[in-house]
Amino acid sequence: MSSSKKKNNAKGGLSDRFYTIIAIVIVVVLAASLITAVSQNIVKSGRFFPAVKVGDDKVYPHEVNFYYINSYMNFVQSYGDYLSWVGLDPSLPLKAQKHSEDKTWHDYFLEAATNSVHEIKALYREATLAGNTISEEHVQQIDSDIASLEASVEAQNMSLDYYLSSTYGKQMTLDEYKRIMTESYIAQEYSLQRYNGFEYSDDDIMDYYQSNKRNFDIVDYRSFFFSSAPEGTSPTQEEIDNAKTSAKSLAEIMLSAITDEQSFIKLSLQNATDEQKSLYEDESYTLREGVPYSSTPNVDVGDWLFDSSRAPGDTTMIETDSGYYVLYMKARYRNDYNTVNVRHILIQFDLDEGATEATDEQKSAAKASAEAILSEWESGDKTESSFAELAKEHSEDTGSIENSGLYENISKGLMVKNFEDWCFDSSRSVGDTGIVETEYGYHVMYFVSHGRPYWKVQVETEVRNNDFTDFTDETKDKYPLSRNSIGLMAVGLPG
Repeated sequence: MSSSKKKNNAKGGLSDRFYTIIAIVIVVVLAASLITAVSQNIVKSGRFFPAVKVGDDKVYPHEVNFYYINSYMNFVQSYGDYLSWVGLDPSLPLKAQKHSEDKTWHDYFLEAATNSVHEIKALYREATLAGNTISEEHVQQIDSDIASLEASVEAQNMSLDYYLSSTYGKQMTLDEYKRIMTESYIAQEYSLQRYNGFEYSDDDIMDYYQSNKRNFDIVDYRSFFFSSAPEGTSPTQEEIDNAKTSAKSLAEIMLSAITDEQSFIKLSLQNATDEQKSLYEDESYTLREGVPYSSTPNVDVGDWLFDSSRAPGDTTMIETDSGYYVLYMKARYRNDYNTVNVRHILIQFDLDEGATEATDEQKSAAKASAEAILSEWESGDKTESSFAELAKEHSEDTGSIENSGLYENISKGLMVKNFEDWCFDSSRSVGDTGIVETEYGYHVMYFVSHGRPYWKVQVETEVRNNDFTDFTDETKDKYPLSRNSIGLMAVGLPG
């Protein structure tokens, strides 16, 4: 009997231990699940882990999100209907879409955001050390932007606080939003101050030009191309080789027969296919004018055209993967023409909703407004400063209104045709006025002066950009960026 009791006790003890173990496992699993859920919520909240550090400054996910979302929205707006061409589908998660072989679209925008944070934080720190504060103009701009944003979200039955926290993260309050925008504007103002602060003498400009002529010179040349593409959709290797040999032979024959520019033109017409004959009957069809190195068909063509030994009348044949170029060199030069400085007042067409073109009545109304403004100026002291005041009051061009309608150092090809034609008219002189129609509306024009030679503007711009890049790189080096993978988990589009 005692033996039987021992057996039963032993059996009962084993069962109890088994269920105790199961209960412990369940508790551990539940605890682990709870810890995981809590951890995920803590990470997603963005409250406890900075996403990056810039120098000693901890930057939390909501602030990185500000730049992440701005970068994403700017990209989407820039490409519009062509987003699919670059492989981005806004309807799908960014982490599920490849930007490149080793990078998702999330990685792409995250990198853009952290780079922005790094640069702006570093410049902001330097700006505060230099005693810079935000301008009143940008204070007003922030207030205006927030008022517009508030009106927009309220129209969607949303509070501004809810919009900010749900879009950027729970730490994004209105005060935080203002702080981030303020720091950004201070950094921008400081960077512009430094950018414009570099000074260069004529000798500096000439020295840089002499060392980097290829970056600024342009060429005129003639070009004819012999395609080596075989006929048919599935050519054999023998057909591919024969087509290449034939194209090379024709190019060599043409090259050997060129004696001057006119012979190049005639030979191009002779070698043109029947479908292209009518095009080559126009002597300008083979001509390429004002071509910079960066716009040549390929590196080999560019290197030949911009070789320092190249002279007018030189010819060559250059092989490519798809055929052979025969080239004739005409001239190499720089943009010596003077840029222009003008003020203008834009009166836009008052288009109907959804319309892309103005009616005759709308054009007449815009023209009448432009004529009235010009008459008002002519009835006054007729000075540049009085025109500038009218530009501040009436112009609808957001690109120049802050400068009282002023555009400086305008180069050819920068403005729409009618605007440019007026500016670069050979008879143009200081104080000239006029009214010009473009696709944007009517422009009341005031010619301020001829500017500097365009090549000097190009050279100084490149030197200034190089110096500013060096400055920003040095500034960022003073405040190194470090990333926190846990904090960065809370960065990305909402939802």
